[in-house]
Amino acid sequence: MSVAIPGSIDDVNADWLAEATGLDIKTADIGIIGVGVGVASAVYRAKLTGNNCPASVIVKLPALDEAAVFTSTILRMYIREVRFFKSLAKECPVITLTLTMRRQRRDKSICDGARRSRRPSNNRPDGWHND
Repeated sequence: MSVAIPGSIDDVNADWLAEATGLDIKTADIGIIGVGVGVASAVYRAKLTGNNCPASVIVKLPALDEAAVFTSTILRMYIREVRFFKSLAKECPVITLTLTMRRQRRDKSICDGARRSRRPSNNRPDGWHND
């Protein structure tokens, strides 16, 4: 599957999310969250309707501020974040997101469909571990 990487949140809609995730998404109500708290990304929540799809997913795009994009690219923050989720998140003792889609374009990464995930485990003292 080859899904076009959105240039902005205006390119993200129910059809794009359905194609990117493989879910049967009928509608997506998208709103920005976390304004002013992240340096590297613009973060949105897409509230979904459809058959067997989650109530919402997180859409994460490069920052809205070009200076922040420049800094994040120079410091390779986008690539580091993708590598964290790809290789270290499962070992992390705190709640982390699970990615359902991960795409990279040069030094920019798009992480869509992230969700919090915890399930019981006997490997941790608190009885939980990350998927």
